[in-house]
Amino acid sequence: MPMTTSRGRMHAVLLIPQLLVLVVASGCNGGGNPAPRSDSSSAPPPTASTSAPARPSPTAPSKVEDQRLAAKALVTAKDLGKPWVKPPKVNSAGGKKGELCPGRPSLDRLLPPLASARVGLVEGGKTGASIGSFTVRSYPHANDEAFGKAWDRAIKGCAAYKDAAGLFVVTTAEGPASIATAEKAFSRAERVFYDAQHKKLAYARHVIAGRQGRLISEVEYAFLTSKSDPKAKDFSAAQRLLTVQLAKTETVFGS
Repeated sequence: MPMTTSRGRMHAVLLIPQLLVLVVASGCNGGGNPAPRSDSSSAPPPTASTSAPARPSPTAPSKVEDQRLAAKALVTAKDLGKPWVKPPKVNSAGGKKGELCPGRPSLDRLLPPLASARVGLVEGGKTGASIGSFTVRSYPHANDEAFGKAWDRAIKGCAAYKDAAGLFVVTTAEGPASIATAEKAFSRAERVFYDAQHKKLAYARHVIAGRQGRLISEVEYAFLTSKSDPKAKDFSAAQRLLTVQLAKTETVFGS
């Protein structure tokens, strides 16, 4: 019996620390249930492997590369097909270099492009053949508002003037408002008269530009009017030429 009692006491003494440990570890929330654990305390700390990867900074367009591509993107007589040819020189319709008309800044002076290339082609070799001037421009980024303002300002500055050949030019904002292969279109008509009263039309120029992202392709089509279109209202010829230029610009730049 003493041995049994001694063992009973020793067993009771050994249980007391275990009970204390259980009470402290389980705790109470007023109802005897274990206190809920916070999700934030149980969540593992974020590591580098679980963080979102950093996005690379966009690379600014290269002026040198854009100039190379712009020159390569210009249409050729072969692109347009017969009877288009590349003459040694094509007369310029504007004033001096950097002018859209005498004394007025050109579009490139109003809104300098990153790169720009231009070529003149003739629709056949006969006198009075239509002339197509093609321009490809690049800008650091697309900006319809800035380009539109420069376009409108250029038109207003050259609304009516006398050119170097002594002819009278009237410029108006008209033409297609959209092109199927462009995100935005800009157009104008320039009618060239023999007289200051603007009654005898010598010839006309239709100018259309189309934007593809940060790229602008432009066609200036100078032509003699016909009986079917005596007032030079039909922009379809210039629009067809611009469609060819837009397609080549997109292919070369890969936009």
